[in-house]
Amino acid sequence: MGASRQNILEIIQNDTIKYGWDIDEQNIQLVIAEGVREVSNSMPRQVRAALNKAVREGRLLHMKKEKHKPEIYCKPQAEFAAKELRGKREAQKVQALKLFIQAGK
Repeated sequence: MGASRQNILEIIQNDTIKYGWDIDEQNIQLVIAEGVREVSNSMPRQVRAALNKAVREGRLLHMKKEKHKPEIYCKPQAEFAAKELRGKREAQKVQALKLFIQAGK
């Protein structure tokens, strides 16, 4: 990703003023600007509802949490990167679990 998170937030703030976006649209645009958003903890209900609405509209993709793979929201063009990130996170988690089990023996 070319832009830093701070730059992305500043762009979103400027576009919010320019286009009159509400907080839901800001959250959607943030995911679009980042490309891939990994959900590792809980997410506020309003944010999740806005992102799921964007998924139904075809603006975002959603990959549900599966075993050791994280939940992901991403723009459609970043599907490959999202799958790659999920695989990487799964491998990290499995490795950590192996180390934990070995330490307990």
